[in-house]
Amino acid sequence: MISTEQRIVAILDTITSQNSIFSEMTTEEKIQTLPSESMLTLQFITYLEEEFDIEFEDDELDISFFESIGKITAAVMKHTNEKTV
Repeated sequence: MISTEQRIVAILDTITSQNSIFSEMTTEEKIQTLPSESMLTLQFITYLEEEFDIEFEDDELDISFFESIGKITAAVMKHTNEKTV
């Protein structure tokens, strides 16, 4: 079974694959650079919400959200765990 983090990385790779500025970056570099590309950031958040059937609050999506894949994974898991309770 594919992990939550692997699913998030797959979404990130899909979104950034068409933009050459991301081609030589590590996953962490991609996630930290993503906020500088507002349309890609919006697309990434939308894909996350659709993939995991969740909805982020606006105040969750500040620059610190994009510190690492681990932080994004934790935020997604928080929302998915809230749905199962």
